[in-house]
Amino acid sequence: MRLFRAIGFRAKALWVAFAFVVPLVLVLYYLRSAETAQIEVARAELQGVAYVRPAIELMRAAQARRYALMMRTGCAMPSRH
Repeated sequence: MRLFRAIGFRAKALWVAFAFVVPLVLVLYYLRSAETAQIEVARAELQGVAYVRPAIELMRAAQARRYALMMRTGCAMPSRH
């Protein structure tokens, strides 16, 4: 407190402004970091979906072919319990 009595108004105002700006800058930095991390996760998910899409299409085609064969041969559908 003695230091604040010894310094002028301009210096006090700068210290108070500094006390508010530092936490604000830190919060903005962490917010930006979290946002960047979420963007990277989303990009990785999109790459994963693009990688798996042909396999899913192949699986659907195989299932459709198996179903068509079962209908042609008259085989009963397996029951799902």
